[in-house]
Amino acid sequence: MFSPMEQPSGTATGLMHAFGQRFPQGNEYLPFTDTFNITDLVKTKFDIVPTTFLSQHLVVEGNVVKIFELSTISDLALTVYDQNRVARMLQLSSLGNEVIASLAQLVDGHGLQEQGEKLGFISYDAKNKGRRLVGSMLLTHFIHNHKTVKPNLLAGRLVHLNNLVKRRKRWWVSLGYNIAQQKSDQPFIFAVTILGILFGVSSIVQTVFSA
Repeated sequence: MFSPMEQPSGTATGLMHAFGQRFPQGNEYLPFTDTFNITDLVKTKFDIVPTTFLSQHLVVEGNVVKIFELSTISDLALTVYDQNRVARMLQLSSLGNEVIASLAQLVDGHGLQEQGEKLGFISYDAKNKGRRLVGSMLLTHFIHNHKTVKPNLLAGRLVHLNNLVKRRKRWWVSLGYNIAQQKSDQPFIFAVTILGILFGVSSIVQTVFSA
C-alpha cells in the first residue's frame, strides 16, 4: 500500500506542505468533471511526466505536468487509501479517491486510455493480456463511479492547471506556442516562412506607395 509518508522529505510536515492551500482563493469550487482531459493537456503543449508519488499528482513545474502512474498495483492501493491510518491522522484519507477521480477525468473519452498508455501514466502490462484487461475494466469502473468525488486536497492544483489550460487555448497564445515550436523544430522552414512574409509585406507597401 502506498504510504502518505512517501514524500521525498520523509516527514508529515513535508507532505502537508506539498499540497499548500487546499482550496483556491475565494473558495472557488471546480468539479473534476468540469476540467481538462489528457487531450487538452497535449494540445496546449504541456509535457506529461508520470510520477509514482501521490503527493506530486497534478504538480506543474514550468511546462511539465506530473501525473500519478496508474498500474495493476497502484490502482488497487488507491481504492483502499482511505483506510490508511497515517493518512487519516494527517487528514489526507481523501487523496486516493481524488487521484482516481482526476485520472478518470483525464481518460474519460474515446481513445484516451490508449493515449494515457502512450504517455506512460497508465502502465498496465501490455504484454500480459489478462492484466491489461483487468486494468482496463477497473479503469472503466473508476470512470463511472468517481464522477461525484469532490476535490479537496487537489482543489488548488486543479483550478490552477485548469486556468493554465484555458489561457493556452486562447488563439493568440496558441499561435505563439506554435510559432515557437516551429522555430525550434524546423528552423530552416521557419526562416523561409518569415522571409516570405517580409517579402509579401514589402511588395504590398511598394504597390501602395507607387499607386
